[in-house]
This record gives sequence, C-alpha cells and structure tokens, in this order.
Amino acid sequence: MPQFPHLQFVNTVFGSYKGKSGGGRSPQTDRNRENMPAHGGNLKQQLDDARQKWEEIIREGEEDGLLTASGEMIPLFLQVDPKAFNYDQLKAWGIEIVSEEENGFVIAASLSSDIPQLTDKLNQMIAGSTDGVLGVAALWKVETRERSLENVVSQELLARWDTIEDEEECWIDVSINIGAKMPVFPPAGATLRQQAAWERENDEYEAISEPRKAQLAAVVQSNGGSIESSLIEVADSASCRVKIPGSGVKSLFFHLPYVWEIKEHDITSRINNNGTVQEVHYNPTILAPAADAPKVCVIDSGVQVGHRLLAPAMDMSTSYVLYDTSYIDSVTGGGHGTRVAGAILYPNQIPTTGTYQPVAWIQNARILEGPNGELNKKVYLPELMQQIVADHKPTRIYNMSVHTPIPCRLVHMSAWAAEIDQLSYSEDVLFIVCAGNIETTASLPTRVGLAQHLARNTYPAYLGDAASRIGNPAQSCQAITVGSVCFDKVNTGTHTSFGDRDYPSAFTRTGLGMWGMVKPDVVEYGGDTVQNSAGLFVTHPDASPELVSSVAGGYPAISRDVVGTSFAAPKVTHIAAVLQAQFPTSKTLLYRALIAQSARWPDYAENDAVSNKLFHFRTLGYGIPDLERATENNESRVTFITEDTITAKKAKIYSINIPGIGRPGDTELYRLDVTLSYAARPRRTRRYLRSYLSTHLQWQMAKLGESMGSFQGRIKFSLANDSGGEDRQTNLAGTNNITWQVGKRTNDYVHNIRGQDSTLQKDWAFIKGFELPSDQLLFAVTAHEGWEKREEEIPFALAVTLTSMAGEQIYARIELANRIEVEV
Repeated sequence: MPQFPHLQFVNTVFGSYKGKSGGGRSPQTDRNRENMPAHGGNLKQQLDDARQKWEEIIREGEEDGLLTASGEMIPLFLQVDPKAFNYDQLKAWGIEIVSEEENGFVIAASLSSDIPQLTDKLNQMIAGSTDGVLGVAALWKVETRERSLENVVSQELLARWDTIEDEEECWIDVSINIGAKMPVFPPAGATLRQQAAWERENDEYEAISEPRKAQLAAVVQSNGGSIESSLIEVADSASCRVKIPGSGVKSLFFHLPYVWEIKEHDITSRINNNGTVQEVHYNPTILAPAADAPKVCVIDSGVQVGHRLLAPAMDMSTSYVLYDTSYIDSVTGGGHGTRVAGAILYPNQIPTTGTYQPVAWIQNARILEGPNGELNKKVYLPELMQQIVADHKPTRIYNMSVHTPIPCRLVHMSAWAAEIDQLSYSEDVLFIVCAGNIETTASLPTRVGLAQHLARNTYPAYLGDAASRIGNPAQSCQAITVGSVCFDKVNTGTHTSFGDRDYPSAFTRTGLGMWGMVKPDVVEYGGDTVQNSAGLFVTHPDASPELVSSVAGGYPAISRDVVGTSFAAPKVTHIAAVLQAQFPTSKTLLYRALIAQSARWPDYAENDAVSNKLFHFRTLGYGIPDLERATENNESRVTFITEDTITAKKAKIYSINIPGIGRPGDTELYRLDVTLSYAARPRRTRRYLRSYLSTHLQWQMAKLGESMGSFQGRIKFSLANDSGGEDRQTNLAGTNNITWQVGKRTNDYVHNIRGQDSTLQKDWAFIKGFELPSDQLLFAVTAHEGWEKREEEIPFALAVTLTSMAGEQIYARIELANRIEVEV
C-alpha cells in the first residue's frame, strides 16, 4: 500500500445533460435555395448520368462474364453541406450511406435505380415548388462511381492503379458496408426479454448482411480470386484479406457498390541492428513473479524463453506464424521480441547483481518471422488480434511493437486499429503500441527515410512533415501510442546524435492522429540515431537503451546497440503492469488514465512559446510518464480517481474539497492535471470521433469559485430534486477561467488539436494559490450521442491531480477533508 495512495472523489451528482445543438449552413446551400429550379435541374441531370454510367458498367461486366451487383442498385458519390445536411434524409430518399468521406462527400448506394423519392423532390424543384424540398438545397452534387476512386483506393495502390497488370497477383484488404449495425450481445444475467430482443435484431442483421457478404465472395471468385481470411465485422462493415489478379482489383471497385476501402496488405517495419555491441557482465538472481502478478502478452517476433534474465518470468508461448510452430525469436542481431520483453521487466536498468523479482509474467505471442521480423502476407491482422486476445484470456495488457512503415490514413480508421478499439471496449484490454520508426533511407512518396528528410529539411523540423506521421495501428483511439525521446546528446568527434536529452528521437514517428487527436499519447526513452564521420546512420551505446538481447549466434545477453519506438513502448507497458498489480479489479481504462495523468512535458517544451506548442504535442504527446506519479502521491501532490459508467444525454459531477489550500496573497503555483479515459463501440464507415464512436464523452470543470448550482446550470444540467439552477448568477464575482494547455476547441489554445475529440482527454494548467477557491473544485463528465441512439452504459475513468509546485504539504489536509463516510 503506498504511503500516499490515490483518493476517491467525495461525492457524485447525477442528472440529465442538455447539450447545445449545432446549426448554420454553408453559403453554397443558401445559393441553392435562392435558385431551386436550376439546382433541381442540375441534380436530376447528374443523377441520370450516374444511372446511365452504372448501366454501362453492368453491361460490360456481363459481356466479360463477371458477376456484378443487381442492376436495380445504383452506386452514387454525393457531396452534401457538411454543416447543415441531415444524413437521415438520405435514408428517407431511399439512399444508403456506404461511407462518410472528407469535405462533405459521401459514398452511397440506392436499392432502386429510379430513386423515386429523390426524383419526385427534384421534379417539384424544377416546377418551381419549394414545399418540402428546401432540404435538397444541402445536397450539392451527384457524381458517378469513378469519381470516388481516390476515396476508396489507398494512396499507395492508387499510385500504380493504371499500371497494374491484369494477371498480376495482388494481396489486398477489402472493406464493405453490410447494410446493418451488428447488435450487441446481451450481457451476462440478461432477462429472457433482452435475449429475445437480441435474437430478433440478430435475425434482421443477418438477413441484410449475409447476402452482401456472399456477393463479395462471389465477385472475388468470378474474378479468379479468393478470400484468405475471415470476414471481420465491426458495427456496419466487414473487412478481409483477398488474393486476386490485378484485373479483379479493378472489378471489385467498379462492380460492388458497397465496397468503400481497397488497400494493399499491411507490411511491418523495424530498425535494423547496425551499431556496435557493448557487452555487459551480469550475475543477478532473478525470481519468478508473484503467483498473482499481472500477465503481459508480447505480440512480436517471439522471445528467447530460456534466456536467464527472462526464463523465470515466462508464462506461455504461442506461434501464430503460418507453417512454423516455433516460438523462438529468430530476428538476427539479438532479436526483437526478446528485447521488448526485457524492456517490460527491466524498463530502466537491467540488474547485474543482487536479487530481483519482475512485476509481471510474460506471454509470448509470435507473429513475425524470419531474420528481419516480417509478417506473412496471408496473415490478416484484425483477425489475428481477435485470435490472440481470445487465446490469452484473462490477460488484459498487450504490448505490440509492430507497425507499418508508411503513415496511417486519416479519413477512416484502419481495420487493424478499429479491431484494437473494438477489443478494448468489449474485452477490457489495453494495447500499448509503438508510434513507428522513420527508416534510415526510403524514397517512395509516402515512405520517406531519414536521409531524404534531411536532404530537404533539418532536425527536428522534418518530424512535423506528413511523411513522418505515425504508422498503422498507432492511430487507434483506445491504444496507448508511445513515441521516443533521446537519452543524451552524443558528440564524440566521429559520432554525433541529433537530439539533446528529452528531445524527440530523430527516427520517431509523430502526430497528430486521426481527426486531430493527440498522438502519440506519451513518449519514453527509445534512444536516438547517430551519424558517423562517413555520413552513415548508425547506433551508439551512449544513445541506445540497455536491453536484454537474444544470445543466438553468440550475441551478448545484454546490449546497447539498437534504438526505436519498439523499445519505448514496453517501458510504458511496465507502468501498466504495476498499475494492474496495484488495482487488480479495476478496468484497464484506469491504467490508461493514470499513465497519461503521470506524463509531463520536459521543461524546454513546458516553457516554450505558445506558437511552438502544437509541435510539442505532435512529438511528445502528453509527455514522459512517471511510475511514481502514476501509482502514488507525496506530501505536495494529491490525486483523485473514479471509475464509473454513464449513458448518452447524462452528466455526472464530482467534487474535491480543498479547504484552506487557496489563500489570499498566495502567489505560489499549483499544477492541476485532469484526465478522462473511456471506451465505446467503433464504426469504421464514419469519420470524426463523434461519428466513429457509438457514444462520446467530455469532461468540464467549474470556474474557480463557482458554486455547485451555478455549475449545474451552466452545463444545462437538470436534476429531479434540484431547484433548477440555484445560484446561477451569484457567487461568480472574481472567478477565473483557467488557461488550459489544450482547451476544448481547436482555437482555444493550440490550433488543430481537438482536445475533446479523443477517448483519452488530458489537460493541465498552472494556477496561483490566491486564485484557488476556498472550498472545492468541481468537475463534470457529460455523455453525448454518437451513432448509437439506444441507451448503453459507457465505462470511463477520471483522474484529477493537484500539485503544489513550491512543495507545500497539501496531501494530509486534502485527504482529511475528503474522507468518505461509510453508510450504516
């Protein structure tokens, strides 16, 4: 038990939340309203063109003997007013959204090529009637299927689209919209009525989705291809790995209206071992972890399970490599998974003498093969994630230092990352993943190496380039994504590193993530690249982390010769394991919240100009986490935590008593950190977090000195037993708004960061003592509808930390004022 444990919030107030509704429309919509007959005529002509083009594609397919969708169905590519259009309107017109794209574009399809509902509206507009047709003004354009090519096909595949040979063997990942949302399986203890409702919904779901999945299989087969994986379903989409000739790749795009993503299969990347080995002599006694210690699954290239430093902590090993049951790390030059496993057990320094008991058991899930740690192209990673989590239950912490060598796409969540999000929600698991590494040399448009970056930019400026963006699946909403920072500057005369201590590593991939989310979430010490006098990029012991290495081929058991975000991630995994040992019955959402809560920026970033803050968020995330801050407090720091659930359109208010902490004339600084961590169901066909998640949450804080009644009223919070906004206009004299580092909107403080559009929301501020209220701090968590309109419980964890930067002893006073009385 820590001497200064985290505290629970003293009380909670629960009620209904009445959020502000959106509004407004774009000037284009206003112009359309002013000239409805002309707009209706343009839309009708565009609709006729799309219909004729589709009929032509069907005829050509039939002549080539290819299976296509029914001729009654018509694919559409629409552009709507992103501010004003109500997407439910499309359904009323007999049009289904296949996927939501950028700039108001929508990939859509209609079961009827006539689209009678919309056609009737257009005829009314052409005739000059505005009765019931004003909503059509927000429909800007109707395009043919071909115009959606850049939205459906990945950038890498699109670059060679015109040169793909008809007989070329292609391995691609395909995603389709299956027309219905997969119902949530009833929880344990569900009533017979709930089970019957689920069975009814599931029957309806299968009646719609099964024909589409069968149609996908038929079109693939008719083009000489085969589906090489299971169909992985998330909400209303299904994705799979397909092997098919080049001609079939194009046929899938043209002949299946419900296909919304076609991309080449994911490949993995890692930094080669190209440095000088520095052997360390050791003779420690390693004990087995405690019998009830957490289990951490390492998804990697395997582990040398007999290694003296690892063997006492090894739990189980499984190979997911096709046609190879070996689970040994076969990566040359000291291994990869072996190093990752060692960094989980020994995150800072490997013991050379004495007795050491690791905090966790290591489970070895080998997925990479060969001397370079490659992934077999037949392996479909979303399917593999499902299998690994199922095989390792009840393990809840997974380290995966595996990534793609190209930047992640930003419009739709990848199937791999979405599956991590789905498993995090449904199975209460926590994935810690690496941000990815910039290779030393690569010259493809989306795969730029360090040498190419430096030829056109300087360190660290190139880390802000789009080509330096995090690799798949680091964009996952639910995973903790870890970037890398440097140990120390190396300058020997013959070898020079890039960054000073705590500065971003030269190779680390950076954010922002999807839809303006802060990614990486945190950073750790993964080392730095070094350039020698010959201009070559190498590693150096003084710039590399100390790691356990595989002794295969005579390699030393401990070495400092590799760098990478791969070895930064397991240091964070170590903190997660310690938190699970401390809070064994808590959800992993709490571990994630406390890791982010403990993170801080280095001084150079904290004290930098506002104009540079965005770059620091992109390279550092929320900062470097700290084990002590994550697990306990001290005399001058106090942390409050809670785990709870909430449903859409509800709010919960939490209070912290701080009597006597804020005093008139006190100019000492206090640091206030707040972190919200939650999980919800994903939906890949939608973009932006608020459409991607079934429900989304936000946290708010009362103004300093604001009363409970005023706070309730300000967030439009209604309670059955409340007087209705008591003290709404009183007790506000002299209150202060806090200057947060992130803020709630993109223009609050740091441009482009959407502080509340993330499932991990952290912010911090510095407050002078005289600004603190004399009684309490108030915080609210509000829940908002996403794509799920039915009530569902969303789990979350909230952490609030108050720290006296001057070292004033505040823990005992605050702990005493917040002791929770036990009801008799």
